[in-house]
Amino acid sequence: MTRADFYGVRQRSMDAVLQSLIRRVSPERLIIRCRSQHRATEIDRILWEKPVNSFLPHGLAGGEFDDEQPVLLTWEAHHQPDIKVLLLYEAPECELAEISNVERVLCVFDQRQQAQRERARTLWRTIATTNRSMQFWADDETGWTLKTKS
Repeated sequence: MTRADFYGVRQRSMDAVLQSLIRRVSPERLIIRCRSQHRATEIDRILWEKPVNSFLPHGLAGGEFDDEQPVLLTWEAHHQPDIKVLLLYEAPECELAEISNVERVLCVFDQRQQAQRERARTLWRTIATTNRSMQFWADDETGWTLKTKS
């Protein structure tokens, strides 16, 4: 059964949250699904440059070594049989078929952005029809607070 965790970001930078979640999921292989190829390329650059003290190994989809990347950035549905975690960054549109092959879905969205909130709500309602375990977390000054679960 797929577990879905939604992370609504208000207090922190989306990029910092992404890097934190990648570290938390490690050593599991992970696909990060972005809303566009342009955004995936930006995240690729950020992951190369921002973690000054620690490198996060990753690659952009479409490369020669996609099936070996610990973290694979993509902008469209991408299935790899041994991937157990799918991270939906900025709540891209997603079909149930895309999440059916993973054990865990992480949906990270900026609560300050209406379009991302709307897409996250749509995904929540879609997943709710499948009786999967879901949790919604919101950040605050002290960390993450569980707001609701089903």
